[in-house]
Amino acid sequence: MYGLKRALVEVMAHFPVYRTYISRADAGETDYTFIKSAVEKAARSNPILLHELEFIRKFLLLEFKDYLSEEEKRRWIDFVMRFQQFTGPLMAKGFEDTALYIYNRLLSLNEVGGDLNTFGVSLNEFHQFNQRRCRDWSQTLNATSTHDTKRGEDIRARLHV
Repeated sequence: MYGLKRALVEVMAHFPVYRTYISRADAGETDYTFIKSAVEKAARSNPILLHELEFIRKFLLLEFKDYLSEEEKRRWIDFVMRFQQFTGPLMAKGFEDTALYIYNRLLSLNEVGGDLNTFGVSLNEFHQFNQRRCRDWSQTLNATSTHDTKRGEDIRARLHV
């Protein structure tokens, strides 16, 4: 049991994104890519857990055995959906609130959801982003500030200038 717990911690610690979005209705290819990446990195950093990590990889990728009942599959998916709720806070505390908080190349880039390597986009890229957002997520708000924002829009604009 200790090996599985340790392996699960390793996978979560190596998760490359805030979270995946696997649900009963859908599991995207990008979700699978992120899970595989986390398991591979965990295996490189802690090879003694290879068997446990392989089990977790199959589990998180929903690689069901043929003999499982629909109820067992449902509980399995419920676990994976619950797992996804834990990777976000780890990313927030382990990366966003530590590494990003002390990054000072340009403080206005130091925000949740920001990209430290991107110093703005062209007007055309901005319009394309908004058009995609409108097409694919028409009910979504494009906010310039959230509860996670470290600095307000006015301060970030002043820092940019």
